[in-house]
Amino acid sequence: MPTADSVTEARRVARIAALAHGLPPTPLELVVTELVTNAIEHAGTPCRLELSIDGVVRIEVTDGDQSVPRPSDDHGVGRPRGRGLQIVSRLSKAWGVVRRGRGKTVWVEIDPDRLPSEWGAPDISPF
Repeated sequence: MPTADSVTEARRVARIAALAHGLPPTPLELVVTELVTNAIEHAGTPCRLELSIDGVVRIEVTDGDQSVPRPSDDHGVGRPRGRGLQIVSRLSKAWGVVRRGRGKTVWVEIDPDRLPSEWGAPDISPF
């Protein structure tokens, strides 16, 4: 069964793939983290990550649950969770879900030309 260590390993794979293709790793790491974390927390089944970079970055996470992930409508400041699919949506050119047998694959496509060349630290200023 996947664990929190699975997320760490998936993030490492995304980083290596991004750097090998001259892409900033942080956006790919964020998307992979969100998708694998969702699979672990919501599906509770083994999951598989597939990542390809061939003109477009394609990330797929397959799990054994047919429940379709949906972005949360409640984005209140007090909510500590529920923004993952918003992050995925903002970083990708497209994403979706394909049901497969007893499970599903959540896929994301990212246009490498739209990624920032440098992903700096956020500017967090006091109020």
